[in-house]
Amino acid sequence: MRVSGLIVGCAALLVAGPALATARSVALLGVSGVGGSHFADLIEQDLSELYDVVPGEVYRRTAERLNKRGASPEEVQSVTSYLRIDALIAGTIINPGRQRKLVLVIREGASGRVVARGRYDLSGRTLPLIREKVMGELVRVLERVRPQPPRGQALAPPSSSEEPGEELSPAEPGEAEAESVTTVTRAAPRSEQTWRGVFAGVGPSLMTRSLGFNVASAPSYAGGTVAGIRVDGAVFPLALSAELADAHPVLASFGVTASYQHVFAFTSTTSANGSPSSSAGHASRWFVLFVGRIPLGHQARGGTLQLETGFQEISWGAASQQDLGVPNVNYDLVDAGLSWEKTLGTRYLVLNLRAAYQGLVGAGDIVSDTQYGRAAGYGFDFDVGLTVWPAKWLWLRLDARYTPLVLNFAAAGARFARSATDQFADGLLEVGFAL
Repeated sequence: MRVSGLIVGCAALLVAGPALATARSVALLGVSGVGGSHFADLIEQDLSELYDVVPGEVYRRTAERLNKRGASPEEVQSVTSYLRIDALIAGTIINPGRQRKLVLVIREGASGRVVARGRYDLSGRTLPLIREKVMGELVRVLERVRPQPPRGQALAPPSSSEEPGEELSPAEPGEAEAESVTTVTRAAPRSEQTWRGVFAGVGPSLMTRSLGFNVASAPSYAGGTVAGIRVDGAVFPLALSAELADAHPVLASFGVTASYQHVFAFTSTTSANGSPSSSAGHASRWFVLFVGRIPLGHQARGGTLQLETGFQEISWGAASQQDLGVPNVNYDLVDAGLSWEKTLGTRYLVLNLRAAYQGLVGAGDIVSDTQYGRAAGYGFDFDVGLTVWPAKWLWLRLDARYTPLVLNFAAAGARFARSATDQFADGLLEVGFAL
């Protein structure tokens, strides 16, 4: 859709020919209303293919500095002339619900006057679906906008073919004018927060484990560091639509996260039976969690809390546990946790802290009657991570996790121990994307 929209725009520019005036630089102040911010990002991407795009925040800051925050032609012209902006675009979405409409206002920078208004019916359609039409009509208007004259020269009068206030689409009776959307208020700048519905990442991981019992006669295990790969993902269904996310922020904050960590083949060595022995080992870890995000403060200035609950499994064993003298484990854990995410002064760097309680519901061979017998247990998960966002859709993360698990045996097995502590630690370097 985007490609075809740009083709329409380029064709319009070619038809215009060199004799007609055309904008060279434009500023998009944004689109207010439900779903408007996402649509503004899409249009800004398309405009940047054809024009020099001045960020809307630059216009706002300059209007504040010049004390020209109004929407009158004189105030707009003062700011656009100072910044050498040929055209100013702003929009709003009105009548939320089934009768909603997108209203766009295009002002000529050199005069500050409104040269066109576009009204688009959004009933039964989403904003991305009308992206091509909007872009094509914007280019048609911008090709007739007179560029800023050289400093010290007067603005050339409009040609006879230009009609002030041309409508891009027919106006409906009673529809409010939208020129005021170009007014700059003292409100806080547009939030950097954007709803993202899909996260996915993959990267190498390192993992180590140590198992100890409360009696010296029970063989312990202290494995070296083993390498593997980890895949993470998250889906927030309602956040997949920016319009639904803006309209239902609470529902958009709920999602599902999942992770799978596979350890490459390794060999475990021990002297538990009086002589050195070794066996091929295997290990993995995965979880599926239902989560909810809670922003703290206005525009999440205090960070974002994330509540979680779900299921986790940690597996570590050997092809011959008799040779090692250490039973295999397969921990099934019910998870309940909390994490906190906070930007560190800039959106490009984010700190993440997490703590979770793990309820043991299964442990594998270690709690069989031929080993240490049935047991109850619990554990914790502690995470600390640092994420770098070089782009809005790309992230890099360095993460460390520590999981101590405690088992209390009922002394009902063939081997004796009252308790055991099994500890896992792993590190991760991951690259991923977000949409």
